Amino acid sequence: MREAAADFAEGLVGQGRLLPREKGGLVELLLALPSAPLEFAESGKQVKVGPQEWLKGLLERMPVSVDYSERAAGAALPADDPQAIAQAAVELQDREAREGRTLSPAMAVRRVLGGVR
Repeated sequence: MREAAADFAEGLVGQGRLLPREKGGLVELLLALPSAPLEFAESGKQVKVGPQEWLKGLLERMPVSVDYSERAAGAALPADDPQAIAQAAVELQDREAREGRTLSPAMAVRRVLGGVR
């Protein structure tokens, strides 16, 4: 059980959805959750799901908080070239969309300019 929880947490770290410092706490939380299923209504339907399963699904749907992709050294865009910045932002949005993530134009520009990783 512990190994499966650790593997799940490590996978989230690798995806950038969980910070490495949060891994240990998540493993312990997963192990401490009760086994009794949760029952609730969702979209007009009654849902019955295990707490671990529900939490894992939630965490897998969370946006990426850390981008581990490599950046080319010295490839910084000039802040005074709006067309280059816009093109790089569109390309970033496309890459994120292929991974199933939505990135707003403003967030893409911030990330391109190095404001948010």
